[in-house]
Amino acid sequence: MKLIFCCVKEKDNEISFLKSKIHDLKNTLEYWKDKFSKLISFLHDKLHSWYDKDDEYSDLLILAKELNLNLDNIDKRGYPYHIIFNTN
Repeated sequence: MKLIFCCVKEKDNEISFLKSKIHDLKNTLEYWKDKFSKLISFLHDKLHSWYDKDDEYSDLLILAKELNLNLDNIDKRGYPYHIIFNTN
């Protein structure tokens, strides 16, 4: 009887240890899932903000052509090239 009790106690300890490991692994997985989601969200926002700026620039060029304005000497940042490259 004592042998059976020891064996059951040992198995209970083993089960408890494995449950603890499973819980730790779930927490680790959840942690990295959260970090990955934040990274993807950050990259998504950055990529779309770059595309939005290109779209705004394209819209500005279309409007300038409609108004017969010459924007050939202005880059996307809005500065004339001669200021950026020190040319006159």
